[in-house]
This record gives sequence, C-alpha cells and structure tokens, in this order.
Amino acid sequence: MLQNPEGDPTGTNFDQQHENLEKKNEIEKIIQGAEFRSHRTQFSLQFSYMRQHHRGREVYRAFECLAFPFLKEKCLVDLGCGVGDYAEGPVPMVRIASDAKVKKYIGVDRFGGVKPEFIPTSREEYGIDIELVMGEEGDMLRFLFNQQSNSTNIVINGIDEQVIPSNPGNRKYLEALAEEIKRVIGPNHIVFGIGSQPVFKLLELIGMKKMDLPVSPYPLEVFHDEQQEEDKNDNIENKENM
Repeated sequence: MLQNPEGDPTGTNFDQQHENLEKKNEIEKIIQGAEFRSHRTQFSLQFSYMRQHHRGREVYRAFECLAFPFLKEKCLVDLGCGVGDYAEGPVPMVRIASDAKVKKYIGVDRFGGVKPEFIPTSREEYGIDIELVMGEEGDMLRFLFNQQSNSTNIVINGIDEQVIPSNPGNRKYLEALAEEIKRVIGPNHIVFGIGSQPVFKLLELIGMKKMDLPVSPYPLEVFHDEQQEEDKNDNIENKENM
C-alpha cells in the first residue's frame, strides 16, 4: 500500500503517488498501443556526411546560428538520437552538442543497438558529459515521463511519419509526447529540431510558441512555452511588489 511519511494512506502524499501511478499506467498503455519503425531518415544521412565536413554544411550552420545561444551550460536531451550504425562516428547530435558547450548530452532511442565503439563516454574527447539511454527505457515518452518539470532542453530530429506512421494509436502517443515535452522544458528551456512535423504540429496545437527565427537555408524549428514564461514573469513581479 502506498503511504505518506506519517503512515496515513489517505493523506496528500498518498493521493499524489496514487495519481502518479495511474498516470504511469496510462502512459504504458499508450506506449504499448503505438507502432514504430527503425528508419534511417534523410536527416540522418545528411548528418552522416556532415560529421566529416560539418562546419561547412547548411544543417550545422542552422543549429549554430539559431539553437546554440539557448544551449550553453544546460542539459540537452536528444529524443530518437539514432542507433550508432554510422561508420563515421557516434550518434548524430553529439558533435553539435559538444560545439554548443552543453552541460550534459543525453541520447534517447528505443531501438538501442549502439555499438560499443560508437558510445562516446570521454569528457576529454567531447568536453561534455554524455549519457545514452537505449532499449525500453529509451522510449521517448517513457523517458520524459520520468524526468522533472522544467529541467532540460530537448532536440528532436527526423521523427517523421516514416518513423511513427499515422494511425490512431500513434496519434495518442504523439499527443502524450507533446504534453510531456511541454512539461519537461518548462519556462526556461526550448525544444527544437528538423524534420519532425508530426511532433511539431502538436506542440503548436497545445499552445507552444514557435519562435520567429532568421531565414535559414534549412528548416530548423524552435519552440518555447510562451504561457509558462508569462506566468513565471508574473510570479517574479508579484514577489517584487510584496
């Protein structure tokens, strides 16, 4: 039986834990009802080439100009990071995360299978802390559900209909994923990426603000929670006026 610290199973702590357990069960049902495909998208193929010539590539320049200012010294979670089947190096975003000087990079991918030689664990080599979460724990929705609110930036690249086909079960998954993304980035972080329209469309539907960015040769999209940012500013103003 779930109990609060005082041993009263009817207390507030019990209610909160019970609510969390019900939500977890709901999330697990959504995950089980979804269908995924492990697919090397056109995005990942471009990244494969970019690792050899990344500073001259349009994809890299888009990230460097538009996303880097938000990432320095913060955690970055890479949803659907890739499974490391690249002859040229590690999962795609590691180099960019390193160049952006993030505090920690966490690559998340349900398909797992990262070859040991492609797991970058050396702070000396990349200058950042690196963690890879693969297999069942690497499901995007399951991973985010277990993260604290307002805790990290998120990048999503190449999560399109080839990866998550359009069907009712996947719609539920994407809707739940969008809500968790909104909760986890909170008012202090962003979610951004390329080629993930099924996710990005839902982010706009639940009220996340798409940032107005300079014209880019590559369609990088950046979102933040405008309402949470306004609520945060209102709270700060109210405290100052007390």
